[in-house]
Amino acid sequence: MPLKFISRTNVIKLFPKLGSHPKLFSPQQGGQCYFDHMQVVKLLSDIEKPKLDVYSFGRLETTKLVKHLKEKGPLLLSAEGITLPSSRYTGMHTVALLGVTKSESTQKEVIIIMDRDDTLPRDQDRLCYEIDPEELTHKAAPYTDDETGNSLEMYQVPVKRTPELCTIL
Repeated sequence: MPLKFISRTNVIKLFPKLGSHPKLFSPQQGGQCYFDHMQVVKLLSDIEKPKLDVYSFGRLETTKLVKHLKEKGPLLLSAEGITLPSSRYTGMHTVALLGVTKSESTQKEVIIIMDRDDTLPRDQDRLCYEIDPEELTHKAAPYTDDETGNSLEMYQVPVKRTPELCTIL
């Protein structure tokens, strides 16, 4: 499936909260893909001052991923195999999975991804694109830490912060 970018205007129509945060439509700070995409996911959640929590350490079934995006909202995806063609990033990369919609061209369900990769020459109308859910779940692979051999968190979800208890000694 060829890459289909979505204009900033159309993304804001689908996700109105993004409209009041124009800086989110600029490339990420170099080496800050996790932090910069985390801001997008937190903003789109319906949770006040959320934190991110692990949703999955490994691949998700396509139906489970689509169901979550439709019913519960955005996810942060950190994985190998998800960079755009001609990106200078190798290995793990992080993107924001905004939600699910129907493609205007195919009328099939697609996932909307925001990728603020700073190594690609793009403008504000080329930061978001649609991808077939099956293609995404097939391409995205868990990133394994070289030192420990452990898989890092692959999918993260915004959750409500719990009050932390503090004991004064």
